[in-house]
Amino acid sequence: MLATIALSSCSDFLDITPVGKVLPTTVEDYRALLTDGYAQTNNGYALAGFRTDDYTFVGGDDEAIYVEHFFWNENNGDVNTALYSYKNLYKVIFTCNQVIAANGKMTQGTKDLEEQLVAEAYALRASTYLDLMNIYSDIYSKADAATKLAVPVVTEPEIDLEVALDKSSIEAVFALIQSDISSAKSLMKVNKQEEQALTYRFSKISLYALSSRVNLLMNNWGECIADANKVLEVKSDLQDLNSSDEDFLTYKSVENILAIHRIVTTYSQRNSFKVGVELGGMLSEDGCLRKAAMTFDDGKTVVKSNSEYKTTFRVPEVLLMLAEASLRLDTPDAATAKTQLKKLVEARYTTDAATKLKGSIDAMDNAQLLKEVLRQRRMELAFQGKRWTDLKRLGKPSIVHEYGTGDSKRVETLQENDSRYVIKFPTEAVRLNPNLLK
Repeated sequence: MLATIALSSCSDFLDITPVGKVLPTTVEDYRALLTDGYAQTNNGYALAGFRTDDYTFVGGDDEAIYVEHFFWNENNGDVNTALYSYKNLYKVIFTCNQVIAANGKMTQGTKDLEEQLVAEAYALRASTYLDLMNIYSDIYSKADAATKLAVPVVTEPEIDLEVALDKSSIEAVFALIQSDISSAKSLMKVNKQEEQALTYRFSKISLYALSSRVNLLMNNWGECIADANKVLEVKSDLQDLNSSDEDFLTYKSVENILAIHRIVTTYSQRNSFKVGVELGGMLSEDGCLRKAAMTFDDGKTVVKSNSEYKTTFRVPEVLLMLAEASLRLDTPDAATAKTQLKKLVEARYTTDAATKLKGSIDAMDNAQLLKEVLRQRRMELAFQGKRWTDLKRLGKPSIVHEYGTGDSKRVETLQENDSRYVIKFPTEAVRLNPNLLK
């Protein structure tokens, strides 16, 4: 797989045989190379959403490209079914490896510019490995992370084209992710990206948001809290839906921290999918302003058609990670959880509904409060690629999906702890690297 990546990269910088090509040497060259890495297509956020209970399928035959995702059967060899990014994600990793290996060797730039670039490469590599894990791996568990296999790890800028890489353990991949984050923290110069157009690039606050998410997935509650607080010390803006009807899921929102991932597809923008029944009921509760901001009036289109719908981290997710981790400590910190949750409620509900809900939150015990945090997370992060990972880490519940009526009705069930909670590698990837089946 990686041999193919190296030979077919869209960037001249990555050609194996550089005859007649331009090799990167300057800081500007490597910035262009990393920008290419940032721009690689990653459809995992959008496609994984169709597997969740966020959606109901209402389309027809012309939507065959996505319907098998809805029924957890996407890697079935059907040429009409869209496949998850795999090759592109390793292209990103290979690009990052090139930039990291050039640390201290770039020309025509200051040391600060070079180190910022290398820091971003470490952060982007960590984020990309996390994307791979969210699709092709089981959840992290200390009990078996050292023995369960996940995805191949490659950190070298040059590879042996004859070697089929083995999968690494979950523990090893997360160790690399944590190491990359640590390296990025030591080199990162930019506190936050001040220009909206540059929020696809990592900065200190987006790096700490990534670190907070990784620690949440690893059940490192204290570290998750510390990282979240570092983000909120610099950026804690919330878009009050009482006074603003602007799209709050775009990279232009005041809530945006990092915007790399495209979170919708053409078909989720049309009438192929609508909000799932349970989630739809949550969004329709009295005084909740999210539904109008996230769907059309007919309820069929999940998010408004907008090419600016890109998001990786937003302030509300950081607030919710802080609240959840505070409640999962050995000695729960309910006060912090309530404070963060009420901030979000004020921005997402009408004044009267927010007042009522905040009163209820104040009266909740720790178990009720955690349930409410997860309920608000479900609504707030809907249609943004986060639900699939949440379903995995919160117990892998059973889900029933159905489509059609009468004799043509199709009903499929994802059982509790179903093996399909780990998505299969694409057929082409397995053909090129049979070790992926081990």
